[in-house]
Amino acid sequence: MKDRKFKRFFPILLVLTIIFSTTSSFAKLNLPSPTKEFYYYDEMGVISEDLKSEILKTNIELHGKTKAQVVVATVDDLQQYPVEEYALEMFRKWGIGDKELNNGVLILLGKEPTTDKYSIYISTGYGLEGRLNDGKVGRIIDEFFIPNINRDDPTSFDEALRETFRAVISQVILEYDVELDGDYEKYMDRLDSSEEVNGWVILLIFIILILLSRYRRPRGPRGRGYRRGYYPRSYGGFSSGSGRSSGGFGGFSGGGGSSGGGGAGRSF
Repeated sequence: MKDRKFKRFFPILLVLTIIFSTTSSFAKLNLPSPTKEFYYYDEMGVISEDLKSEILKTNIELHGKTKAQVVVATVDDLQQYPVEEYALEMFRKWGIGDKELNNGVLILLGKEPTTDKYSIYISTGYGLEGRLNDGKVGRIIDEFFIPNINRDDPTSFDEALRETFRAVISQVILEYDVELDGDYEKYMDRLDSSEEVNGWVILLIFIILILLSRYRRPRGPRGRGYRRGYYPRSYGGFSSGSGRSSGGFGGFSGGGGSSGGGGAGRSF
């Protein structure tokens, strides 16, 4: 009798245990609070004063015209969390972007002391995921951050973050069709050319799939075992979470936007 009751309630206990362990793990994550400048946070001490000034000035102008916010942050201890989870929780706690438009972006550079590994991750809000999709964000990291980085030279981090920030800003400009002080055309042109190449690749794959769908491979006489056509199986799918956290810190602050978990990252 006791065994029956245990078997009946075991699935419920298992689910509760998983939920409790997940909640507890996130509770242990000690996230920093934003500074009064809000748009940059630099635990590593690798962002120059010149870049801080550019980030702040650009964001003030950008927010005034679009309500979007692009935050650049560095943390010297990811606390053994995957960089994407750390970035997502930080995005939510800070409430980056407008509450209604959800148009925030977080560029996070973090280090894991236990493995001596650095990670870069760009997290985007729902409102900008169309322009800054996972593929586009990955290309920004590969083309503007990685080529400029040298992990043995901390001074290189400043230039890598500068180029990454400008590339992200160039896409927000395109999304809202606005003009900002600064030259962003080279970033737009480079990313647009990458999109053209990817467009041809997608078209080629689409043509191949059509040809495969028309392929006929009979198996003996019509009837048992005969298959009229071969249709390729499709794979894919993305998962996302959601969350919302309001701002309200001294100086500049987040509007309370939410991230759908979209973004991309690299480790080095």
